[in-house]
Amino acid sequence: MELVSMIIPVYGVEVYLGECLETVLNQTYENLEIILIDDESPDHCPEICDQYAQKDERIKVIHQKNGGAANARNHGLDMATGEYICFIDSDDKIENNYVDNSVATSPIYEQPVQEVVVEAPTQSEQEIPADIITLYVVSAEGYQFEGEHVVQCLEALGFEYGEYNIFHRHKHLGNNNSPVIFSVANMMQPGVFNLNNLKGFSTIGLVIFMHLPTDGNPQTNLRLMLQSTERLASALNGFVLNDRREIFDENSRIEYLKRVS
Repeated sequence: MELVSMIIPVYGVEVYLGECLETVLNQTYENLEIILIDDESPDHCPEICDQYAQKDERIKVIHQKNGGAANARNHGLDMATGEYICFIDSDDKIENNYVDNSVATSPIYEQPVQEVVVEAPTQSEQEIPADIITLYVVSAEGYQFEGEHVVQCLEALGFEYGEYNIFHRHKHLGNNNSPVIFSVANMMQPGVFNLNNLKGFSTIGLVIFMHLPTDGNPQTNLRLMLQSTERLASALNGFVLNDRREIFDENSRIEYLKRVS
């Protein structure tokens, strides 16, 4: 059972925090790392966090100077050690099978992918399968990609929303019955895009992946994937990382193209 890190920024929610944490602790999926980021909350949230940490050893509490929700999430990512990562709002109540369902329905090659941020690229101990080529587009520290903008950029590059609730680049533009060359998923678990709630959706990054063998010329398809990824990063003002969570540079490009030569 893979470790799941649950990151919960906390600020000004003392009325709701206890109920939220009870639903987290009651998850049917028990291998959890629960990271509470107290963003210098002015109420009794800091004490409530510490009380729950004493009740359950899976809970870690970080008390930080106020920096906002995005900063708190990034701080949580720095501390996280799980193969899966999910974010919970501290005034939310989640179903008991929330984590179980998220892990079971992850669309990214049915294996866990750890989230990263540019200033702290951490490599998962699990190796990415050799038959999958992966890139990441991530936001700068303290920023997130907004849902509507992400979708606009993906559609402008020819991606279409489809199976698994993620975006795909098909072999023939405008024909979603043609083979998928590569796909884009949300780095934040469960990895999907909810087009019905784009105004409430944001993410720190996207994962672009291509299964091998691919339909057609693999080198041509990979070059298209690299080009699309770089254009997407430019449109989003983000950064491209390779599968070692390092900045994608010319050496990375040469290494990637060798995989399909």
